[in-house]
Amino acid sequence: MKKLKLLLLLMCLISTAAIGQINQIRIVSFQVKNTLPAKVDEWSTVPGAIILTAQKAPTVQLKEPKLVVQIRGNGAIICGNTPATAQPMGSFDVKTFTTNDIAAMLGNCKELKEGSYQLCVQFYNLDRVAISQETCKEFKVESPKLQEYAPPTLITPEDGKTFTEAELSRPLNFRWTPLVPKPQQPITYRLKVWQLMQGQNSAAAMRSNQPIVTKDVDNITQAVVTGIYTGPCRPPYLCDFVWQVQALNREGKPVGNNEGKSEVFKFGVKETGAAKPPTLVSPANNQNFSFAEVKRPVNFRWTPVLPKPQEPVTYRLKVWQLMQGQNGTTAMRSNKPIVTKEVADITTVDVVQLLMNDCTSGPCCAPYLCDFIWQVQALDRQGKPIGNNEGKSEAWNFKITNNIDIQIDSLKVGCCINGKQSVYIKVKNNLATPVNIVVIKYKINGAGAAITLTPTVPPLPPLQTIAGNGTQTFTASINCIDNLNYLKFW
Repeated sequence: MKKLKLLLLLMCLISTAAIGQINQIRIVSFQVKNTLPAKVDEWSTVPGAIILTAQKAPTVQLKEPKLVVQIRGNGAIICGNTPATAQPMGSFDVKTFTTNDIAAMLGNCKELKEGSYQLCVQFYNLDRVAISQETCKEFKVESPKLQEYAPPTLITPEDGKTFTEAELSRPLNFRWTPLVPKPQQPITYRLKVWQLMQGQNSAAAMRSNQPIVTKDVDNITQAVVTGIYTGPCRPPYLCDFVWQVQALNREGKPVGNNEGKSEVFKFGVKETGAAKPPTLVSPANNQNFSFAEVKRPVNFRWTPVLPKPQEPVTYRLKVWQLMQGQNGTTAMRSNKPIVTKEVADITTVDVVQLLMNDCTSGPCCAPYLCDFIWQVQALDRQGKPIGNNEGKSEAWNFKITNNIDIQIDSLKVGCCINGKQSVYIKVKNNLATPVNIVVIKYKINGAGAAITLTPTVPPLPPLQTIAGNGTQTFTASINCIDNLNYLKFW
C-alpha cells in the first residue's frame, strides 16, 4: 500500500513538472486571415495576414527558444520546420511575430493547392521539448479570379444582311464593340471572313475553309475590306459569307470569354438572275510580258454575255496602269484608263499602243509600275450594263517583267581562294526571239574603267546565242580584289 502511494506521488510530480514546462511560454494572440494566396512568399502582400504574440512566464529563464511553424492539411504536415530544424532565437519577455517572420520559417513551403489548411505554431527549447501549447488556425487558399472580359459584339453587317451585287462590289465596313471592361493593355482585333461552299453551314465553313479575309486592327473597332465580291459566285462557292472578330493581346493570346471571340454573323449576295457578264480569257491572269512583246499589238479576249441577248452588245475594254503604292482596286478607282476601247458583238480586240506614258525607256518610270489591270463591261445600245455585277467581268492583272531585252537573272561571286574568285552569271533573254550576247563587263566599287569579263563556260568567240525566253549560264574567274565592297555587272 505504501509503495502504491509513492508511485502515485511520483506520477503527480512528473505531471506537474510537464505542465509547468509546457507553460513556460504563453501564446497570447494568434491571428490568421481566412483566405491567403497560394504562394507563401505573397502572404506579405496581404495586410495583417499573420500576427503572433507570445509571452514568457515571469519566473522562467528562457534560453534560445525555438518556434516551430507548420502548414497542415487533412491532419498531415504539408510543409514547415520541425523541433530539429527550427532556428533558436534570443530570449524575450513579450514578442510579436509578423507575416514576414512566420513566412521565413516556412522556407520549404512554395505554393499551395486550392483547399483548406491549418497554420500551427508551438515553442520548443534546445532539448526539443515543448515549452508552449500548440495553437492552430484555419485558413483557405483560393485560385485568383481572373478579370473577365465580355468579347466583342458584332454590329455591322447585321446578321442575315443581304447585299446587292453592286453594294458588295464596293468596300465593305465591318464594325463591332470593344472588350468590356476596357483592358489596360493594347488590344488587337482580328477580323476573319469565310465564304461558304455547297453543302456547308457556317460552322463547317469556319472549320474547313481558309478565310478569304484576315485583317488585324489595333485598338479600333472597325475595318474596311475590299474585294469580297468580285463577280458571280461559281460552284462550289456560294454567295454566302460569315464573319467573326477575336480580341488578342500583344503576345497574340486571346483576351476575354470564349477565347476572345465574338458571335458569328452571316451575310450574302442576292444575285439578280440576269445574264452572266463576260469572263476574261487572255492575257491570262498574272501573265508576264517582255518590253519587246508589248511594243507589238496585244490581243485581249473574253467570253460573251450568257445567255446571248437579242439586242447588240457593246463590250468596253479598259486597261489601267498601277502607280507606286497602289493595288489593282485603287488604280481602277483613282487612275484614268490608259486604254478604253469598244467593240460591238465581238469578244476580241488588239491594242496596238499599250504604253501611253512618256517614259522613253519603257513603261516603268516613276511613279508608274510595270503592273496593269484590265476589265471588260457589257453594255446595251443605250450604254446601260447588261448582266450581273453591272455587266462587268472580273479584273485580271498582267505585268511587264523588264524594260530591257537582256538581263542578268542571277549572280554569285565566290570567296578568294589562291588569289582567284569564281563568278557565276545567269543571263536571261526577255524576248521570244533569239538574241546574241557580245560581252559582259563589270566595275569595282562602281569606280574606274569597265573591265571586260571573259566567261570560261562556254567560250564566246565571237557571239553567244540565247534562245527566245531562254537563259544561258557563264562562269569566269577574276583576280581577288583588296577593299572590295561590291561588283557591278552589265
